Amino acid sequence: MKSLCARPSGLDWNKSPISGTVSASLCVMPVYKFYRISHEGRVAGPPIVSDADTDAAALKQVKHYVDGFDIEVWQEARIIAYLVPEKER
Repeated sequence: MKSLCARPSGLDWNKSPISGTVSASLCVMPVYKFYRISHEGRVAGPPIVSDADTDAAALKQVKHYVDGFDIEVWQEARIIAYLVPEKER
């Protein structure tokens, strides 16, 4: 998923009090959350938040956090992956 860019409404894009023009867009990157799942199947603490550009980048980042826990990777309300540590497979 690529970042979403839009121009905020309500601004005069032809004039800016600072420079005379406004040319920037407001870009929002997807936010991914990594949840550690306990052996009882419950979320074990707060999520780790990532601002990766794509699903693949988020999955690459999450590999650093797999430390004996299963991990769920979410982007908004969309589950990306459920990862199980290698030694438990």
